[in-house]
Amino acid sequence: MQPQDFLWIGAGGAAGAVARALVTVATDHLNLPRLAATFSVNMLGSFCLGVVAAWVLRQVPTGVPVRPLVVIGFLGAFTTFSTLALELVDLARGGQVGAAAAYGGTTLGCGICMILLGQALIKG
Repeated sequence: MQPQDFLWIGAGGAAGAVARALVTVATDHLNLPRLAATFSVNMLGSFCLGVVAAWVLRQVPTGVPVRPLVVIGFLGAFTTFSTLALELVDLARGGQVGAAAAYGGTTLGCGICMILLGQALIKG
C-alpha cells in the first residue's frame, strides 16, 4: 500500500459513511426498523463488492486506486458488521435469541448470495 492510498481510503470512507447515514434516514422516514437499514447496506454492499471483484478489479489499469477508494474506503464504511453484531447482541439480551440467530444467519447467507449474484451478472 502506498501513502497516497490512505487519502483514497479516507475519501471513499467519507462517502460511504454519508451513504450509510442516508440509508438510515430513509428507513427511519419509511418507519422501518433499524435492522432494515443494516440489512440493506450489507446486502447492497455485498452485491457491489461482487461486481467490483468480478469486473472492476480485473479491468482497471494498474495504478488506478479502485481497491483503496471503493473496496476499503466506500464499501468498508458503507457496510456495517459492527452494527450487525450489536443488533444481534441486543436481540439476544432482549430474549429474542431465535430472532438473533435467524437475522444473523439470514444476513450471512444472503450476503454471500449477493456477492455471487454480483459476480455472476458481470461474468455472464
